[in-house]
Amino acid sequence: MDMKFKLLAILRTINTKPPKSRINGALSRARAVGCLILSCFFFLLSAYSFWKVRDIDGILLLALSLLCAAGAFFGKRLFRQGTASIIFCVILVGIAVCSTIWASSHILSMMLILFIPTVTISLCGIKYGSMISGLLVLYFIVLFYSPLFDRVPSGYPAEMRIFYPILYAIVYAAFFAYSYFQHKQLLVKSQNAQTLEKAVNAEHDKLMAMTTQTILSISNAVDARDTYTKRHSSRVAEYSVMLATELGWDSRRLERLYNIALLHDIGKIGVSDSILNKHSSLTDEEYEAIKQHTVIGGEILKDLTLLPNASIGAISHHERYDGTGYPYGLKGSQIPLEARIIGITDAFDAMNSSRVYRNKMMAKDILQELQSGRGRQFDPELLDKFLPIAERILESNVI
Repeated sequence: MDMKFKLLAILRTINTKPPKSRINGALSRARAVGCLILSCFFFLLSAYSFWKVRDIDGILLLALSLLCAAGAFFGKRLFRQGTASIIFCVILVGIAVCSTIWASSHILSMMLILFIPTVTISLCGIKYGSMISGLLVLYFIVLFYSPLFDRVPSGYPAEMRIFYPILYAIVYAAFFAYSYFQHKQLLVKSQNAQTLEKAVNAEHDKLMAMTTQTILSISNAVDARDTYTKRHSSRVAEYSVMLATELGWDSRRLERLYNIALLHDIGKIGVSDSILNKHSSLTDEEYEAIKQHTVIGGEILKDLTLLPNASIGAISHHERYDGTGYPYGLKGSQIPLEARIIGITDAFDAMNSSRVYRNKMMAKDILQELQSGRGRQFDPELLDKFLPIAERILESNVI
């Protein structure tokens, strides 16, 4: 298999992170707003209770207010975080247990406890929140329907003793069912979103594969005009990816660089064969004509929407780090990073290949020439990264 296809195969096996679904973010924001409203409501009731009654009901209200505020401000860091939210909810349940035994305002206390399934399931989720609130169902059944109720210091109306455990169980079951079906619905939406993302990514990969094959064909057509530069663009692309890999680029960026490098000489389509294949030295007019291949390449690639910024390699790969290059005399960081990379690998492959006007240079001369261009023709940091790669390539050629 050709090296360029092996390289593309490797790039496509590297996992890339798919776009995050927005469903969970929207749900978290909605839950935070709801908790903040409940927190304000419970805090006002707590203040009223302490001012009017001064009993344990105020503590219960304050605990509910603090829990809802914690959920609103900490968001995902608190929601579904087992240890923290369970501790909060256990404290809340403890206060509720005490409230049923010692509270003076039984109606207010009982009404507040009906909010506990809402708070615990919101904080801990269906798994732990349901377990915590479900234990309160057992507690009320044991307390209200057993002889233990006769030992409770506070007196409860007879109808409350009969109906309250049933009322709490109904509220608990209703909120659990609502949360469970909401959870299932969100799960289905999330799965559908993931399926859609996979389908979009698959289509994108197919489109990029077709684009890459088209680019390879164009690149081969350009290189075929000169037998001495056969596969030049492919080698430059491979070497560019090797250098960018040393810089820590991800697979998407490497693939984009590979395609940009493949097209860096596309502007030579607009240069006559008599100039490209001339055996003798070029005249000043001919040299100016061949320099125009950078501008021609930029014009050809500027509207290639499937490969954003494809033109930067074609336009700027002959710019020099000291600002003496062409076509625009860009200097240092003004030269796009991709073009600086391609500039190094293009010069290296040119020296390591036989041309119509000269033979391939010796390995030591190539390395010396690269070093002499450090800070003048080439980005010094990129060159330092590339020199070990160049040495390996030259050694493999000798072997």
